[in-house]
Amino acid sequence: MKPLKLFLFVAITTIIMAVSWAVGNAVGNILTSSAPPPPTNEAEAGTIFLAVCAFNSILIAILLGTTSLYSGLRRRLAIVFYVFTIQSLLPQMETFFFGSQMGIGYDQAAAILIAGFVVSFVTVWIAAGLYKKLMKPASFDTLRIPNLTKKEFLVWTALSILIGYPLIYFTFRIFCRLAK
Repeated sequence: MKPLKLFLFVAITTIIMAVSWAVGNAVGNILTSSAPPPPTNEAEAGTIFLAVCAFNSILIAILLGTTSLYSGLRRRLAIVFYVFTIQSLLPQMETFFFGSQMGIGYDQAAAILIAGFVVSFVTVWIAAGLYKKLMKPASFDTLRIPNLTKKEFLVWTALSILIGYPLIYFTFRIFCRLAK
């Protein structure tokens, strides 16, 4: 990828994601009749929000780049549901079990899931079209795909789920506690 095109892609996708979060939050809050408490420091919250949107845009660029050999509706829908699951569904699983201890009700958790789906759908759908226009898709010659058997693939997937996710989760949990 050319750095200027990548920067342009990330900048546009960040703006799209920020706008879709605002729309998604409004839709989720209206449908569930809930609203989160306002931030204590709006400037800091806005800066962090834009940084998260930019980081997510970089991850979406990587995801679109690694799946550029695939195309069409199935690719877009698969990426939408992948981003929704990772970004919204998995984090909210705890809310449904421990929401009362965190001060978040089921209505707010549902609003977050609705907003997450709106964000995932709108951002990924537009980003996939933008990526196709800005970037040159990879060819089979330049892309190296490991040749795994079904058994090897299942083993690596299971290890990623059983070891990788908890490792990342608890690492960030430790950093959050240290930051307080």
